[in-house]
Order: sequence, then C-alpha cells, then structure tokens
Amino acid sequence: MTEELPNWLEHYLQVPAWVVYKSVPDDRMLWVNQRIAEDMGQPREWFVGRSDSEIWTGGDEAKQGRRAVDEGRVIDVVGDGHDLRGTWRWLRARLTPVDRQHLLIVCQDITARIQLAGLRLVLGGDFAGTSQGDFSEGFARQLLEGASLQEICDAQSKKPTQVLAKLSRLVNGPRAPTDGIRVPPAIGPNAEVPPGVPEWIEYYWELPVPAVLLAYPDLGVLWVNRCVLERNEATQSEVIGLNGRAVWSDLGDWIATIDETMRQQRAIDSIQYGENLRGLQHWSAVRTTPLGADRVVLVSEDVTAEVQLQALRLLLGLNPASGAGPANISEAFARLLLDGASVENIAAALEMSREEVLGEAGLILDRAD
Repeated sequence: MTEELPNWLEHYLQVPAWVVYKSVPDDRMLWVNQRIAEDMGQPREWFVGRSDSEIWTGGDEAKQGRRAVDEGRVIDVVGDGHDLRGTWRWLRARLTPVDRQHLLIVCQDITARIQLAGLRLVLGGDFAGTSQGDFSEGFARQLLEGASLQEICDAQSKKPTQVLAKLSRLVNGPRAPTDGIRVPPAIGPNAEVPPGVPEWIEYYWELPVPAVLLAYPDLGVLWVNRCVLERNEATQSEVIGLNGRAVWSDLGDWIATIDETMRQQRAIDSIQYGENLRGLQHWSAVRTTPLGADRVVLVSEDVTAEVQLQALRLLLGLNPASGAGPANISEAFARLLLDGASVENIAAALEMSREEVLGEAGLILDRAD
C-alpha cells in the first residue's frame, strides 16, 4: 500500500533546490520535487522507491540521515559525487527529521561556488560578490546559459571590448580585505507565523535558499527563513518588520515583477540583482508567488557564482566545466573554500602546505586547451 504523504510537501514542488522526502528505515525515497527531476532527466515518479545510492555516488547521506533522525536535529552536510547523468557536482544538503521514520532533504548545487573559490586560490584573484555595473537580466541569462563572447556581443549590440569591460567589473568588484572567517550571530528558532498566513510557511525555515514573505503593496517583511538571516548576519528582530527596500537595495525591478505577479495572480520567475543588508551584491534567480491579494512569497537562488564563473570563462579562456572530474577534496576543504578562507588559512586549518592547497584547488578546475 502506498504511504500517505504530508500535504505540505506540495509547497516544495517548485522551489529552486533539490527536495527529497524519504523513509529512513528502508532508505527509500517517497517524494521528490520538480527541480531534481528536471536536473536528473527523469519523471518524478521514477524516483519513488529508490535509494540515494541509485541516483548519486560518493556520499554517505543514508548514514547522516539516520543520525539526524536518531538525534532529532537538523544536520548540514557538504559532499560531492556523480549524478545520474554522470555530472560531478558539489552539494550542500540540509537533513531535517520530520518524525522518527521520515526525513526531509533539501540540497543546493554549490559546484560553481566551489570552482570559483578554487579559481580565486589558483589565480590569486578576489572574485567578490560585490561587483558594480549595469548588467541586464538578459546579460545575466546569457552568462548562465554559457553563451560565447560573440553571441553576447550580438545580443547586446556591443563591441567585444565593451562586453569584456563589463565582465571585468563583474568579477573584480570591491570587497573589504579580510583573511578571517565571519561568525554570524546565533539564529533563533523559527519565527512565529503571523496571523492570517498559512502554517505551511514554517516548512520553508530550513530551506538552504532565501525565502521571504512580504505584505503587499507596502512590501513590509512579515517572515524570513533561516537562510536570509544567516546571509545577512542578522537576527529575526532586526529583519522582520522592515520594508523590503531596506533588506535589499535596487528593488526597482523586483517591484515591477512583484506587481505583475499580483496582477496576474501567478508565479513568475526572474533574475534580479541587488545589495543585501551587509552590502554584498548578488545575482538571484527568483520565484515570486502570490499568496492571496495582500501577500507575496519570494524564494530565490543565489546565482552570483555561476554568473561570475561564466564571466571568467570568457575573460580568461578557462573552461571550468560543471562536469569536471572528481577532485577528492574533503568536506572541511570544501567548507573553507565556501567561507572564503585564504590559502594560508586553509593550509593551517588542514595541516597542509601551501603547494598542497593550490594543488587541491587546481584539481577542481577543468581548463580548456
């Protein structure tokens, strides 16, 4: 007999991350969302009844999942492996126990971030997420789709020198120099759901991508998830109640998209660019979903690293392919890369030489001849 699924799973169907709901005792998937099905090239029904090892090699998700359920707590894991299509990916997974039998797994593909961090170490550059410049959504989409320099020139009606100048600004934005790793403030429990808002919004709390609930049309912040607080290094009391414009600058294009979302009463996907509370600028792929006539939910995926990686591909003639071979790097090494640690900090933390660190970083890059 088919096991009954919780009805709140439907709200994860279109989020921009891999979502799996599984039975822990027999290590079988019971439900997956649309994103993982699209990325793996299989219908969602194909995954039901299969184990993690049938779609992913190189991880110990089953062991970590059992630990999350046994200990009754959320566990974050960074790992790498081959997917069904043979593509090598790095994933950051958040394992959330639902009860003593079931686990919710939400994964974010961080391959581009790992490779960008590797490039930073190998090339000695600081490819910060704080770039300035006039970059249209169309320009960003072309970068994400891997367009050539000539294709971008033709689409933007620009000369190669003009496009290269924009690319250079994109990957060399200013950032305050630091070799340390920032420690964010402690994040409290899930914020109480405001009156009149469906309780299912609580299930977005552990998403590894930002989720924001705004009032409409004044754009007051009613609720944010843990990811928003972590990225802004803020607490709930510092964010909830603010106007959306205070949380994210350059909200002009976002407002037009939100207005269109509410007018049509349907979800709209877009790519947006702006600056968060910490002054860091990001490219985000955003899904804007109406929640009645007076609230709107924004769920976004940070694609800054992907945009910058493609810009570097054009600028430097590199091909940091998403299908690059196994690098055999440890989770600790990956986490230090993601945190922006310097070569020296990584070497000290992992008891490696500078040359070994650079060698490991170089392994995650696939250069074109």
